[in-house]
Amino acid sequence: MSNAVMDLDIIRPKANIVKINNKEFDLSFIPVGITFEVDELVNQKLAKLDYQKLEKRDNEEIKKAFDLSIELCVTLLSFWDSSITKEWFLKNISSGQVEKLVEVIKTALEISYEGIKQYGKN
Repeated sequence: MSNAVMDLDIIRPKANIVKINNKEFDLSFIPVGITFEVDELVNQKLAKLDYQKLEKRDNEEIKKAFDLSIELCVTLLSFWDSSITKEWFLKNISSGQVEKLVEVIKTALEISYEGIKQYGKN
């Protein structure tokens, strides 16, 4: 009788290391431990933003969107490093870094969901 090994590491994306304020994180995937939190932020809270107000550069709506972006970043990064809080972010990270980090997180989510779909087809 042969013991076969099912290598599930093959469906994990290649590492995508992001360095921010001298801390490194592998954002190539979203850990299952925070999947629901991240999904709630992306699909429920961000969906409630008023994009017409954002286009009109409404300051309140812009602040709301920016706060949600920070919440998304903190939710993900604090999974690996509990010292990362909203306050830490506000003191240590620039708005440009937040924007880029959100882009990387969105890409990781897309890759993660695409990997799940692809694996399901196989």
